[in-house]
Amino acid sequence: KKKKKNLLRKNLTQGERKALIELGNDKYRRVMKADKGGGIRVTDTSGYNQKIENMLEDNRFYGLFTMDDIKRAYDLWNTVTTLWEEKLITEKLYNYLWSPCPRLPYFF
Repeated sequence: KKKKKNLLRKNLTQGERKALIELGNDKYRRVMKADKGGGIRVTDTSGYNQKIENMLEDNRFYGLFTMDDIKRAYDLWNTVTTLWEEKLITEKLYNYLWSPCPRLPYFF
């Protein structure tokens, strides 16, 4: 039987790979995807957590949703759909308002 060739090319040395794994297992540091450039970022866990908490406490940008908020969003969407089905808005406007795959923010 022929051996299968490893089709994945490794871009890290064994030592670099080991160091990266050790960093990933360090509970005092976070290894995450960088915002730009496709690299990685290593940061202090407690400082990162504090920064995130400060951001989430800023009610100019973040807030808690209630079930009423979610119901209102569904009601609004149903209204838009009904307006389109009854030909009261154009398909172009309907498509502009409709988001088939909404992107939700997330933290690393």
